[in-house]
Amino acid sequence: MNVQSDRIFGIFTRSPSVGSAGRPPVSIILMTAPIILPPLKAAGFDLIWFGIVMTIVMEMGLIHPPVGLNIFVIKNIAPDIPLKDVIWGVMPFVGLMFVAIILCCMFPGIATALPDAVMGVSSK
Repeated sequence: MNVQSDRIFGIFTRSPSVGSAGRPPVSIILMTAPIILPPLKAAGFDLIWFGIVMTIVMEMGLIHPPVGLNIFVIKNIAPDIPLKDVIWGVMPFVGLMFVAIILCCMFPGIATALPDAVMGVSSK
């Protein structure tokens, strides 16, 4: 990726993740996809790769404090566990998802190898 592509990617991954505070990922994707996909396609991004990275970002938003919906689901399922323990319990997973995003950005083949194999696309 060049500098311009990095900026486009940064804007389009941060905007939905900030806007998704307390909202389900499906609604965020349905609201943002018509806006962000044409510029991404014009910039030459692999849309399957971007979809995989965006899914990881959206799922990270579901478990990330302070408004991660899944944190409150776990708290209501196990009311005897303090909310502080639930939040600290999800932090390793947030870190792992962040590492996964970085790895997918550095090595896009990680995210696109299986879809390429299924679709019969030869490696570049």
